[in-house]
Amino acid sequence: HRAGVPQAVASIGASLSEEHAALLKRWCERVHVLYDADEAGKKAADRAEQILTAQGLKVRIALMPEGQDPDTLLREVGADAVQRAAKGGLTPTDFRFAELKRKLTPADEAFWDQAFEILVSAPHALEVERHVTELAGLYPGTRDPVAAAEAIRREVQRRRPAPQRPQRAPAASGRAIPKVALHASEQTLFLALMNESLTEAAWDALNEDLVFT
Repeated sequence: HRAGVPQAVASIGASLSEEHAALLKRWCERVHVLYDADEAGKKAADRAEQILTAQGLKVRIALMPEGQDPDTLLREVGADAVQRAAKGGLTPTDFRFAELKRKLTPADEAFWDQAFEILVSAPHALEVERHVTELAGLYPGTRDPVAAAEAIRREVQRRRPAPQRPQRAPAASGRAIPKVALHASEQTLFLALMNESLTEAAWDALNEDLVFT
């Protein structure tokens, strides 16, 4: 708050809970995680992203110089630096790739295993394609970036869990479905939905809170 970021809330990274995320969801749609720039802080940021995303929040993970935390950044660099860190940040997928490249190189077998897992968990197809294009130039065993990109896509697809088949509806028991009495306004609304000249007005009416009980 002293740095001019009044919408900030503080948490101990390791104790961020689903209840905290649910509270945040009531007040905002996007959260920028700004934790300490050490190993513990980065691990906590990764965990926080998973908890916040599960609540439907859009998350970015803000980065600071190695070894800094928001307090030292304010005291040693100034409020502008804290504001830039709070407003910026990486998508979760970009953050995980940045961490992967910091720890391993494409020459390491473990690099590719982790890279595939990051791509499998990435939520957006366009972001996946951006990273596939970048990784294709680093892929071992081939100098053809098109062939490398295709090989990466195949491996990502292979690792994705198979989609679950929708469950069939239970067979009818032969008992009659009980009828429910409709309010006069509900009857009018349903009839209007089946009348081409009134359909648009009926859809607008569905947005009124008083329709639902």
